[in-house]
Amino acid sequence: MSLQEAIAAALVKARKKRKLTQEELGYRAGYDPVYINMLERARRYPSIRAIFNLSEALGITPAALMEDVQKQIGFKPR
Repeated sequence: MSLQEAIAAALVKARKKRKLTQEELGYRAGYDPVYINMLERARRYPSIRAIFNLSEALGITPAALMEDVQKQIGFKPR
C-alpha cells in the first residue's frame, strides 16, 4: 500500500467511524466535498494544514490519524 493510499484509507475509516458523509466532513473542515472525495480516492495528498483541519473536524488528533497511516504502511522507526 502506498502512502497516499494509506492516508486515504485512514480518512475513510475515521470518517465512517464517526458516521459522517464526505459532505459533512468537508463542511466541518472547511473543504469542498470534491476535495474530500479526491483525498479518499488517493488522488490528492493533503497538506499538513489539511491534516490538522481534517483531524479537528473528525475529533481526533493529527497524531492519531498518522498513527493509523503508519500501521497501514508498516512503518517502523529506526
